[in-house]
Amino acid sequence: MSMVTITTDITVPTSGETTYLRVFAKQHDAASRFLRVRLTDGDGNGITVNGDGIDVVIRATKPDKTQILDECTIDQQGRIIAPLSEQFLACAGVVKTDIAIYSNNEELLSSSAFDVEVVKCAYDEDAVISTNEFSALTAALSQAQNATGIATEAATAAQTATEAADTATSAANSAASDARDAIDAIYHDKNFLLTVNEDTSLTLTYDPDELEET
Repeated sequence: MSMVTITTDITVPTSGETTYLRVFAKQHDAASRFLRVRLTDGDGNGITVNGDGIDVVIRATKPDKTQILDECTIDQQGRIIAPLSEQFLACAGVVKTDIAIYSNNEELLSSSAFDVEVVKCAYDEDAVISTNEFSALTAALSQAQNATGIATEAATAAQTATEAADTATSAANSAASDARDAIDAIYHDKNFLLTVNEDTSLTLTYDPDELEET
């Protein structure tokens, strides 16, 4: 049997106006509650969110003043899927919440704030302690570290290729020098005999004894 998940659909304006939207969730639930958020513009028209070049996060301040900054996903209809994580639901009471969209150009669009009321759990033994959670920042840091690693590997590969090219060039130059030395030896050593064959081909031989007798 698969885990049951609860997804609550909400519509949130981006006009900045005060909203009286309140969502209910249960304290200490984990990986089972999500918000499916449809954003609207100042005229109430729906905004279809395109995931290219943007990061979407759910931001919140819990009753104990600890904070949440968690990554969201975008579904095929351009709606935002925001998780209510175990840390989000760790502290009973009203959690002040909004949705923020960050672009690669350092632009920011925030939704109006809304409330998530976390209803106290009836059984609180070994409960999760409420702390700050910044999974969106952790993910961004991980991406930056991965990009740095890829760049370092590329630079190392380029350096290796350069060194290999230098080695090949040096070997070619050495071979050319040896060839020149061999040619010089042929033309300056009188013990070499150049013979014209019947088929007009040339044969170069080296027979110092025969040449001395000659």
